[in-house]
Amino acid sequence: MTIQLKCNNVYLSNHAKLRLHQRGPKIRPYQARGRIKRKIADAQRRGVKPDWDGAIHVRFDEGLWAVCYAAETGGWVVRTIYREGEKEMEEQTGYGRVENHGESIDSCWQEVMNLAQKYGFIIQAYGGMATLATHKVQKEHFGEERYLRIQKMNGLKAGEAK
Repeated sequence: MTIQLKCNNVYLSNHAKLRLHQRGPKIRPYQARGRIKRKIADAQRRGVKPDWDGAIHVRFDEGLWAVCYAAETGGWVVRTIYREGEKEMEEQTGYGRVENHGESIDSCWQEVMNLAQKYGFIIQAYGGMATLATHKVQKEHFGEERYLRIQKMNGLKAGEAK
C-alpha cells in the first residue's frame, strides 16, 4: 500500500520536538518541518511503502530520521526522531522488520487465525486478510441472528469457545 497524501503540513509531536532538541540541537523545529516535508514528497514520488505500523521513515539530516504517520486531518505527524544506528529505536519501531523477517512473521498468521476462530472473533476472512470483532461488538452491530450465523461459521454454538 502506498500512501499518497499531499504533503502540505508536517506537524511535530511534542515527543518529536523533544527528540529533535536532544538529537539535533542546531536544527530548529520549523527547519526540520521543511526538510521532512520535502523528504516525504520525495519518498512518495519514489513509491516508498509504509512499514508494518503504517509509518514512513525519512532521513532529513545527516544521520537523523523522522518517523511519520499520515494525520487524520491531512498532512503528516512526526511521532519521533532518531539517530541512524540507534538499535534501541529500530527495535522499538520494528523498522525494517517486515522487509527482513516478513516470512517468519507471516508464519504466525495461521496461529492467529486458529485462535480467532477458536474464540469466535472472525467476521469474515479471505485471501490472507481477516476482519475480527469481539462478541459484544458482533451482537451490537449485527444483531442476534447474524451473530449466531457468524458463530456457526466459526464452528461454535452461540458464545461458546472450543
